[in-house]
Formats: sequence, structure tokens, C-alpha cells
Amino acid sequence: MRKPNVKLRNAIFEEGLTQKAVAAECGIPESVVSMIVNGKYVPDDHQKRRIAQTLGKYESELFKGDNR
Repeated sequence: MRKPNVKLRNAIFEEGLTQKAVAAECGIPESVVSMIVNGKYVPDDHQKRRIAQTLGKYESELFKGDNR
């Protein structure tokens, strides 16, 4: 099993958002955002880009070393 994505979890918290809010903004199901945060799902490039844009971060800040 993969490790939880602590960088993503922290970024969501720092922006004062919830996983539900991020999911709604990105157009990604909340369950998928939760699985990404918990390390149970590796997002595709499109999902990574949308999440990073929503959080005002670079993809590399949130998904560094996240190879599929």
C-alpha cells in the first residue's frame, strides 16, 4: 500500500478547504480525492493538474515522486 499524501493533505488544510470542496472545484468525486490523500489511488495527470490549480500549487509540490 502507498503512503498517504501528506503534502496534499496539508495543502488542503492550509487553504482552509475540505476534501469535499476541493473535489467540487476540480470536478473529481470526493471519494477519489479521499483515496488520493490516503494513498489508495494514484491520480492521472489531468487530476493532478486540476487539484494543483485548485490549491494554487505546482503539481510537483503535491505529487513529487508519485510515479505510476
